[in-house]
Amino acid sequence: MADQYQKQLMEIVVNKVLKKYNVTSSVELTSAERNKVKEIVEKMQADVEHFLANQNVQISDKDFHEAPSQEQPQPGQSGGAKPGRTFVQSPNNVHNVKTFINKKR
Repeated sequence: MADQYQKQLMEIVVNKVLKKYNVTSSVELTSAERNKVKEIVEKMQADVEHFLANQNVQISDKDFHEAPSQEQPQPGQSGGAKPGRTFVQSPNNVHNVKTFINKKR
């Protein structure tokens, strides 16, 4: 039912855009273009189906397994971390953080 309303709204919007730019509907697609459009639509449909399937899934704490421990550097390696301590590397780099300062009026 909602699909029908969405289709009708899309037709209205597309028709208005086509009228605005004086586009006629006599343009035909080549077979390569048709195949490309078909491929794109199939990918979009698969993405929507995947989204809808995952939308109704409820995740609880039981679904998450304990994170595997990160590999500890060997004592002979130069890693910068002291032996016996866990060293966690983060993808966040404080040197790349932008600071925004409000200008005084």
